Amino acid sequence: MAWTQVKNVSTEVKDYREIDGKIILDMAVNGEIASFVLDLAGHTAILSEYLDSLNIDSNSQVPSRNKTFLYKQVPVSTSVMINTMAFGNSVFGNGVSAYVLEDIPYFRKLGVVGVVGGSLFQNVVLTIDSRRKKITTSKPYRPSYMKLDHRHQGCSIIIQPHHRKNSPRMIRLLVHRLGHPH
Repeated sequence: MAWTQVKNVSTEVKDYREIDGKIILDMAVNGEIASFVLDLAGHTAILSEYLDSLNIDSNSQVPSRNKTFLYKQVPVSTSVMINTMAFGNSVFGNGVSAYVLEDIPYFRKLGVVGVVGGSLFQNVVLTIDSRRKKITTSKPYRPSYMKLDHRHQGCSIIIQPHHRKNSPRMIRLLVHRLGHPH
């Protein structure tokens, strides 16, 4: 990282829990705090029984979404729009689309209301420190060598081993939403 970028980097460190090998994050959903499983390669989804308590309008259906998860066989009833969803002060989304899950007993075992997908983290670098159970979000998310006019459709996740002397091993995840230049 260049010294000029260091001055412009915004970082935030948050705690997370790990249950059964899953990273559990406390997210703010429409002003209410709820626990979600982090799945950077997955979709955002919520159990139907939590729609009312999280102030999610069940009539705010998203008609264009498929009724299946990518790579997973999960019972989905519909899709809804979440007004606001945030993890700390640097990761947030307005109008986040989410699948509504019919019934997943495993989520109750984990004590979560759903899954938060990687698209919410598209503008930050995530550094996950599994030893201390900390997640650091950093901006700017784009390395200086990545030009915005060389974008393609899709979402990429870059995993970089991060080693420092006398520090725990960490993995940095760069999640970047890519789209066609206009």
